[in-house]
Amino acid sequence: MKTKNCLFVLLVCLITTSMFFFGCKTDPVQTNNCEIDSLSVFNAYKATHGYIEDSSNLKILELFTTKDSLFSHDTGEEVDTALSNRCLEKYVDLMDRFGIKDDTSPAQRDGKGRLTKGVRFQSKDLENWLKKVQSSGATEIRICLGRYNQDFLEAYFPPDSDDYNNRKNRLTVFLYPYQYVTSPSRVIVEKIVGSKAYDLGGLKP
Repeated sequence: MKTKNCLFVLLVCLITTSMFFFGCKTDPVQTNNCEIDSLSVFNAYKATHGYIEDSSNLKILELFTTKDSLFSHDTGEEVDTALSNRCLEKYVDLMDRFGIKDDTSPAQRDGKGRLTKGVRFQSKDLENWLKKVQSSGATEIRICLGRYNQDFLEAYFPPDSDDYNNRKNRLTVFLYPYQYVTSPSRVIVEKIVGSKAYDLGGLKP
């Protein structure tokens, strides 16, 4: 079994490396497609051989989905704030063109909504939540953009309260815990862990 798996790893590495250099070298979108294709290769192998719990097969998955993999460039890392600050400025300029401004007037609030530059979370509370979802099997956190609506706000705040009005129609972020699991058809799929996301931080400004 180990010999077969080693040969498979070598074959997949040769195929996907050629895909990277010849099909994905200059196009970031194409690079993402290669990540998906490599995972499909892994799923096809598992569906054929059925070694669902084989540790060597889990190592193969890590080749394509972890920080040190050949193809995964989106698992997160520290970046230079001098560079990221410029990206934040571009975001503010873009929102201004759409009429979403740092304006506290009722007209702005009830119309397109006030600009959100960031969302503040208490580090300890967030750390505790991360530990909880990790203990439930979460292997990644996705920060998803959304816009507050009436149903959501009324579930947490009295209508016309300061907390309600400060969030009305504004953009925010929701943190969703995800994990990779093996489906009944022996395919690796992603799913949300539990039925709770994380939000209601302080909108800035």
